[in-house]
Formats: sequence, C-alpha cells, structure tokens
Amino acid sequence: MMICEICLLMIIGVLGIYAAVTDIRRGVIQNKCLLWAVILGVGVNIVYYTRFAAGFLPVYGRNLLIISILSVSLYGLHFWAAGDSKLLIVITFLFPARFYDTGYQMAVPGIYNVVLIFLLAYFYVLADSVVQYIRGREFHHSVRLNGTYVKMFLKQYLISFLYLHGLSLLLQRGLGEIYNRNQVLFTFLNLFAAVLIQSKEVFKKRMVLLAVICINIMLFITSEKTGFQPWMLRSYGILFLVLLLRYFVSGYNYREIPTREAARGMVLSYGTVAKFMPSRVKGLPRQTSEDMRYRITEEETQAIKRWESSKYGEETIVIVRKIPFAVFIICGTFVFLGIRVLVAW
Repeated sequence: MMICEICLLMIIGVLGIYAAVTDIRRGVIQNKCLLWAVILGVGVNIVYYTRFAAGFLPVYGRNLLIISILSVSLYGLHFWAAGDSKLLIVITFLFPARFYDTGYQMAVPGIYNVVLIFLLAYFYVLADSVVQYIRGREFHHSVRLNGTYVKMFLKQYLISFLYLHGLSLLLQRGLGEIYNRNQVLFTFLNLFAAVLIQSKEVFKKRMVLLAVICINIMLFITSEKTGFQPWMLRSYGILFLVLLLRYFVSGYNYREIPTREAARGMVLSYGTVAKFMPSRVKGLPRQTSEDMRYRITEEETQAIKRWESSKYGEETIVIVRKIPFAVFIICGTFVFLGIRVLVAW
C-alpha cells in the first residue's frame, strides 16, 4: 500500500513542480504534462484501490466528482484559468484517499485542500499588496476610499448578507444533518456565491432584492431556531473580511509594463482599454472585465504594439497581474497532506 501511495505522491510532486515552473514563466499549464500524470497514475490507482484501499473508494469517488465540479465551476466563474482547473482535477485523481479526513462523516474532506489553496493564494496577494504599499507603488483603483465608497461597501455587504443568510437557511432546512456535518464545504461555496452576486447586476435589482427579503423573513418566522448560530456569525465575519480586503488587494493587483512587451494571454486593466477607445488602430481590445475571459489574443497583441506609435499611443500599459495558481495548488495539496499525516500520527 505504501509503495502505491509513495508513487502517487511522487507523480503529484513532479507534476506540481513542472506545472508551477511553466505557470510562472509562461502563464500556462501544459496539457501534455497533465496527460502523462494521468497515464502514470491510472495503473497505480488500479493496483491501489483493487488490492489495498478498496474501502476508500466511496470517499475517493465523492471527492473526485465534487472537486471536479467545483474546479470547472471556478473556471466558469472566471476565478482561474482552464489549466488551473485541470491541474486540480488531476491532483485530486492522484491523491491517495487514505489520507483524507473521513471523521465526523465529512462527505467531501478534499474541500479542506481547496480552502488551503485559496487561503495561500489570498495571503500571498495580501502580503504582496502590503509590500507594494510600503514601497510606495501606485494604487490602481477606479474608486477611492471615501464616504461614498464606505456607503457603497456597506450596501454591497448588506446585499451579500441577505443572499448568504437566505441561502444558508434554505440549505440547512433542505439538507439537515448533511449541511451541519459539512460546514466547511458549504461556507466555502456560500462565500463564492456571495462574490458572484457582487459581480452580477441582476442580483441587485429592487424586485429581486424584495423577493430575497421576503424569503428571509419567511424562513426566520418558520424556523425553530430564530437566533444566530455560531456558523452564521463565522460566515458573515469571513464575508466582511473578504470584501474589505478585496478593495485593498485589488488596487495593487496591477503591473505597468512597456507597451512593446504586451504578450498573448495578458489581461488588460480598465484604464488601458479606455485609452484605446479614441484610436483608429484596428484589432485593439475594446472591452474587459479584468478576468480570464478577456486575455488578449495574438492579433490584439500586435494591434497594441502598433497603437504605441499611433496618435493616441503611449509607451506603457497596465495589465492585471496573473496569480500563479499552480504554485498554490501544489503547495496547498502538500500542506493538506502534512496536516493529515500529523493528525493521524
């Protein structure tokens, strides 16, 4: 059994290091390295789960299914690139199920790994933003911190609170003990839902908000437990912190580069795209939401370089800094493994 587990972990380690290097250097995770990892892992997995770890097949199957759905959803919601999504799926496919924490009837213990991945990424971005602030780097943000922004922030938090509270109560009522036993999973999913709500105008319309308020009131009246539960306070506290830090972090999540260094796959800032509007250079990007949907193509890259020498051109552009998620995926996985080994020991 241990030989199989060591082989699987070695494949994860080599894959993770290679993917991290290519992600940092070129901003891509190659499909061929993912394919080789799967090919090597299939044989080891067959031996592992047929001869030694058959009892762990249910938890392995649940984790692979749910983490795959979550990973693809994160790509669909533009939290990360397709390569990051595929890398997490492959690592989940290779991860030995015996190291999952199956205590307390946790349905998807692998969610702890995903939480660790995003915590590491978030702390990295936060620490990097602090360094940028200390160095006096320019704070790129369309909204300045003033009374108007504070009001807008509180309004956004209240809207997210209403959705998060209603969704939590609905899930708790519908799933019962499944919801109570998997608080980490559902808290994580609820926070992503809250962030998604922030980015979609349809959720902010008056009629939709009125319906959400009515649902919350009905659930509150008909609920057996009317007071705030510990998990509620924890979720709302985390939501407030996430939204608060998001403003600070987003202002330093940019990098100014020479226009001639524009390259395929980069994501342009709102300010840069706005500068393209009066230009007559053909092929320039005309819109962006500063996420992975709007990575520039080779044709757009060449148009940007032509724009530099045009009437409205400038020597520099501002791009959104890409987070090398491959680094955090592999680091989070081995931190999770280390915690599980220490706990089991």
